[in-house]
Order: sequence, then C-alpha cells, then structure tokens
Amino acid sequence: MMQSALQFRAATSADLSAIAALSQLVWLHTYAPEGINADVADYVLQEFTTANTRQRFEDENQRYLLAESDGKLIGYLLLQLNAVCEADVNCNAEIARLYVIPQFAGKGVGRALLSEARDVLQSRGHHALWLTVYAGNHAAIGFYQHCGFNHIGDTFFQLGEQQHANLILQWRF
Repeated sequence: MMQSALQFRAATSADLSAIAALSQLVWLHTYAPEGINADVADYVLQEFTTANTRQRFEDENQRYLLAESDGKLIGYLLLQLNAVCEADVNCNAEIARLYVIPQFAGKGVGRALLSEARDVLQSRGHHALWLTVYAGNHAAIGFYQHCGFNHIGDTFFQLGEQQHANLILQWRF
C-alpha cells in the first residue's frame, strides 16, 4: 500500500453500510480469533448494523472519521463528544472505536486517524481524549501507549454472562 493512496474524510450517509460491515469484520477478527459462540454472534449482529451506525452518524455528539485506500473504506475512528469517563477525569471526548481492517494494520492508518481526531478535537477546544481497550488486546495497548496514551483506570465489558477486563487510557495533547 502506498501512503499517497490514503485519504481521510468525514463520513457521509452513503458510507453507513460499509462502516457497519467493517465493524463486524474487525470486531470478529479481534475478539473471536478462536471461533464464534452465540453471545459473540448475537452481539455483533445486534450492535454493528446499518441502522445503529445511522443513529450514531445522526447524533451531533458523534463523528466518524474515515480512512480510505483507492476509494475503499479500510478503517475508521468514531469520536464521542460529551462522553462520561469512569476514571473521573476532566475529559469528555472518547474514542468509541478505532477499527482498521487487519490487512492494513501496522501501516500508519490508526496513527493517521488519531492525528485527524486530535485536529478535530483541538479545533473544538479539547486537549485530551480517552478510550477503553480490552486488557487482552496487547497489540492495541502497545499501539496506544506508543502513541502517548496512559493507563488511568479499569472497567469491564459485559458480553453475555462474562465480564471482560478493559483498560481506560487517556491521551493529552
């Protein structure tokens, strides 16, 4: 992939089904590497729909930033403004999702999306953001730490009957 082929832009309504499909692909690749059980299938099929994506798209406190290669969606970042952080920090901007198709991981797409998000937030007077990441996702944790995020707390993600440990990370810029 050549860097010159990468394009970044805000989402439009025409992008919503592609965002939903990319979400399913990345979530399953990340959280179901050993197979899909009923809880995983139900979550993915209920959470990552075009209708849910449209609802977020239409919410004035949420922003999709897209990464494309040769006109095809390869990743996105979903900003949530006015988000409450469990770690009780003075920061209300959250990265709700940063998803990149696995074939494009490690090629600068995530870092570029973070840069785009920082620019959007700084233009709105923000100087920090936070996110949660699965404690077992060592690649993502390493990526975020390399980008300057710090561990500020812990939380859980409930999937069916199981709780999955998550870290709360913050980036000040």
